[in-house]
Amino acid sequence: MVGRGRDRGAIEAIFGPEGEAARRIRLAILMLAGIIVVGTSGYVVLGWGFLDALYMTVITVGTIGFEEVRNLDESVAGRLWTIVLIISGVAVLGYATTSLVALAVEGTVRDYFRSRRMRTEISKLHGHHILCGYGRTSGGRGVRVARRAVRRRGA
Repeated sequence: MVGRGRDRGAIEAIFGPEGEAARRIRLAILMLAGIIVVGTSGYVVLGWGFLDALYMTVITVGTIGFEEVRNLDESVAGRLWTIVLIISGVAVLGYATTSLVALAVEGTVRDYFRSRRMRTEISKLHGHHILCGYGRTSGGRGVRVARRAVRRRGA
């Protein structure tokens, strides 16, 4: 398994990098997780318990608007925090939704899995040679190269 990093570089040179779509989905998931952590932390700083803060963050970011865990009528800071959370949550959910739609519309989901399967199969190959340009002009030379490679392997 020598040169594993070089193998990946060669594969990416042929088939391209993992893909913009996968990067966008990963980014959307990280942003959503970040908003949940930051949102929950903000409510905890305002004096809420962890579970109440997490619940309020999830229903706010998810745009469910079920009902407030605590009354925000007297808390200007709580209202402002909720506004910030709503705006950022809707923005991230919008980004995630457009990324998923782009995946489906562009057909990159199918291409991603086909490319991933091909990369896996290629990474399993060992002890082989790829002969390119085998034709009328180079056919005889290709046969000699192949025979020499077989003799070196002792097969």
